[in-house]
Amino acid sequence: MLKFESPQQVYRIGSLEFVAASCDALLLVDSSVPQARVAAVRHFQGSEILPRLIYNAIDPHFSEEELACLRECGVKTAVVQAFSNRAVRPRDRIRLLEEELLPAARRGGVENVIAGGRPADL
Repeated sequence: MLKFESPQQVYRIGSLEFVAASCDALLLVDSSVPQARVAAVRHFQGSEILPRLIYNAIDPHFSEEELACLRECGVKTAVVQAFSNRAVRPRDRIRLLEEELLPAARRGGVENVIAGGRPADL
């Protein structure tokens, strides 16, 4: 997993290309900062590494800027997370996925979705 806490870290970490060149594994681009995820995707735009990237994640706080970046850069796989205080029950999470998050992923050009979600408290 490639985890960034700021957009500037994408360019400071010289090991990105090394890690990508050293293995054939998929690479999960993860950060709690959406701008850092976008910067990482843009860093690999047009490279042979881009098809191996998995964007983590499209969640209820996604921005149209994120979706535009995914579409423009050609990211085809993303985690979609239905984490939300307004969707606590399973049927509410499914509705959130179907009505908001999956359509957003499609607008971003995402073809392969990995559905993520936290378990409900019992």
